[in-house]
Amino acid sequence: MTAERLREGPGLGDALAPPGTEAWAQRLRVNLQAVVRNLPMYPESAKRYYDSAIQYEAWRLLKDSRGRHFRSFDELCETAEPYGLGIPAATFRAYLVAVEGKRAVDLLTVAPDGRSTNRRGGKVDSSPEDTNQTKAHEKRLRAINRAPEAIRDLYKQSLIGQKEAAQLGPKDPEPEQAARIVEIAREAVAVSAAPGPAKAVQKRVNAVVRERLGAQPDPVRQACIAIRRVPADRLEEVAAFVADLMKQGAVQ
Repeated sequence: MTAERLREGPGLGDALAPPGTEAWAQRLRVNLQAVVRNLPMYPESAKRYYDSAIQYEAWRLLKDSRGRHFRSFDELCETAEPYGLGIPAATFRAYLVAVEGKRAVDLLTVAPDGRSTNRRGGKVDSSPEDTNQTKAHEKRLRAINRAPEAIRDLYKQSLIGQKEAAQLGPKDPEPEQAARIVEIAREAVAVSAAPGPAKAVQKRVNAVVRERLGAQPDPVRQACIAIRRVPADRLEEVAAFVADLMKQGAVQ
């Protein structure tokens, strides 16, 4: 790819242009193209340029060969040079995982509620095959992104479970609740500092978080779940048992 071709097509941009401008985005594309050609050697550089791209949504400032702005980073990634990076998005993200770790990349690319793509340019599969489990996974990731930074760091290092970390990222917490979450986060970090295998540390951290959140089993909820599994022809037995318990309670 020659400099002359770039000038005729997408443009070389300007290394001194302010971030968030079209000239800046064009230069960023050139830099990314150079890194992608030697991606195994420069995954850290790819991550640095990627961070800049997502911060300013650079793909929205760049055009393809038909003069249309890119709709996502993935689209920019998979478009051939000189307009795109000419690499499968999955391959590019695999190198990000090598630098950041899978959990960190999951947090980075999960979409906000109500968006088909995240602000970082990652695609979200909205096909009919989406499962409730996938949606629950994404919901927990969004909650973890709201949690204190220390909890996000523990999650990236696999030192806290996803469910426990998500519980520390409620939407719009009251001041008292927010302060309590900070206290729990500090305690979790202190517990994680104890030596031991990652799985053992995660188990200790999870236990502390659950205890501090008061996440004790709800006997009523557990009973209701159990009753739903009772065959219809035996529900009268359950009703009689409950009635007997209530009668004994009234007598006492």
